[in-house]
Amino acid sequence: MSEELIIKLQDAYQQSKGLEEKAEIIEQQLIELDKFRNVLNDLEKNKDSEILAPVGKNVFAKSKIIEDTLFVDAGAGIFVRKTLEETREVVEDQLRRLGEMQIELSIDRESTDENLRDLIQDYEESVK
Repeated sequence: MSEELIIKLQDAYQQSKGLEEKAEIIEQQLIELDKFRNVLNDLEKNKDSEILAPVGKNVFAKSKIIEDTLFVDAGAGIFVRKTLEETREVVEDQLRRLGEMQIELSIDRESTDENLRDLIQDYEESVK
């Protein structure tokens, strides 16, 4: 019985660690998207200002925005033009979806951690 219980404990622990790693990735993506949303807001407020635009790894050039559109990567090397507002809407949608994923993941983690606690308790009782 205890070998089977140990295997269940290991599986539950691995599942818990995997969920924890996913939660950290989602949290980092939320932070990055929130920063990007702030940059979009600053761009809209300071349309006539100069910005530093990335031209390579840690290399920037002074630039001036001449259009109210951005080129947004749609995937597979395809870029589409979007206004600041359209881009902000995309970011808000991504933030909303990630927030929903974060809630679902939190529920999964609670369930997995509760299962892990139960298995630990069963193991402790079996070795007494």
